[in-house]
Amino acid sequence: MRSRMIRSKCAFVVLLWLSSFFTSLAQDIRITRQPDRSYPDAYMAKLEFVSNSDKLEFNENTGVTMSAPEQRNGKYVYSAVIDVADGGGLNFQIWQRGSVDKKELEVMLDEKTWVSFDIEVTELPLIIQDIKVTAPHVAHAQAQTALISVLCNDGTLDVEVYAGQAKASNVKSDAPVKKEDGSYEYLQTVDLTGVPPETEYSLRLTVGGNPEVKSFVVGQLAQKDGVEIAVSVVQESSCFRHNESMAENAFINGLYREAYFAYKDALECDDKEDEGMIKKKMRNSAILTNAKSRVMKHVEKADAFRRNGEMDSCMHYYQDAYKYAAAILKMNPNDSYCIRFNRDYAKIRSELPRVVSGIVVDQGKLGLDGKNLPLANVYVVLYRHEVEMDRIKGVMTPKPGKVLETKVLAKTDETGRFEAFVPRNNSYAIYVLYFVFDKEETGLTRVPEIKYVPNDKDVQKGLVVRFISKRINKN
Repeated sequence: MRSRMIRSKCAFVVLLWLSSFFTSLAQDIRITRQPDRSYPDAYMAKLEFVSNSDKLEFNENTGVTMSAPEQRNGKYVYSAVIDVADGGGLNFQIWQRGSVDKKELEVMLDEKTWVSFDIEVTELPLIIQDIKVTAPHVAHAQAQTALISVLCNDGTLDVEVYAGQAKASNVKSDAPVKKEDGSYEYLQTVDLTGVPPETEYSLRLTVGGNPEVKSFVVGQLAQKDGVEIAVSVVQESSCFRHNESMAENAFINGLYREAYFAYKDALECDDKEDEGMIKKKMRNSAILTNAKSRVMKHVEKADAFRRNGEMDSCMHYYQDAYKYAAAILKMNPNDSYCIRFNRDYAKIRSELPRVVSGIVVDQGKLGLDGKNLPLANVYVVLYRHEVEMDRIKGVMTPKPGKVLETKVLAKTDETGRFEAFVPRNNSYAIYVLYFVFDKEETGLTRVPEIKYVPNDKDVQKGLVVRFISKRINKN
């Protein structure tokens, strides 16, 4: 009864000590996006993850389920065909089964697009972190026998008992037994028959195929006695690779500031690798941090100008944001914010009118500065024409046809300046600007027909409209 009680207390102590070391398996997971391909079905997109692991798990916020892995060219392919009619924005958590290391990935999908990611999983090696005696004396009833009980939080531990400098030949090693608390017991039964009592015993331990051998001195053993030893196993953590992995995951998700500081932390690790490459990635992260900040600020300004009806400034800031977003996507094609903005910008641009501005002058009058005098009170009139097709050099080209509607858009001010918002041409209508005098205010009695056909540019500044008067009313 006494021996059972002693062993129970020892087991309780070991359980408390080992519990702090129980860890799930960990891996280094790297995600990179491959060039997109086309997918044939309208409103649909295909998403693939190609990995060296057949144990990947996926959790996605809208409930998208990836297929079971299919083996292809030595890799495992997980796929799904997704209806992107509602926008195609997905947020994934990705990990390997049994691991606590989860990676975040945001994906924006366009219809008729085939998006593929490579997911490289690297197992982190197991190492023996600590070895300690948790019970120096464990009584039992077996005569001429001593016990060495090794408790470990991993089932791949390999235990060898040495007597002096040679492997002990008087030891029976039982297969590891998994206990209720999740630990494993590796029981070594030592036959002391005919063995000098001063013999010193030691353990040589390896784990998980790692060639590193840890030695531990047990000392002398007495019959009907034993020793209980706890071995804690962890997965080897590399400061550099951990921080680099965090940086890579932040970068692919467009979190460039976070990526910059994670790369910076990697460079401060004692086990750092490829310092030049990490510094280059830091520079790229800093560049994209500033570029993305500019995109976001200019989108905010453009939205404000749009709400106020200031279309010239609105289009200026949208164009600038689009330019920087396009540059970002060349360095990181998975930046979901930039993908979303560029998609929205295409729609915004189709809905917003073109901005045409300039000055109307009297070509028959010069001021003291030698420039044509401006003409105030000139109406800018919009004509909506029916689309007609004309063959030009063998190519069918749209041209203005029948007038469907006219509308006054603006009137020149005292400086002769104007700004007009002209709808974009489409398959149903072509828009043309006509400039018309208010004869009573200008005194001009004969006005030639003057028109301007806007091009497709968002902003058309500096237009100069010149009128030639034949006769001026002197009243």
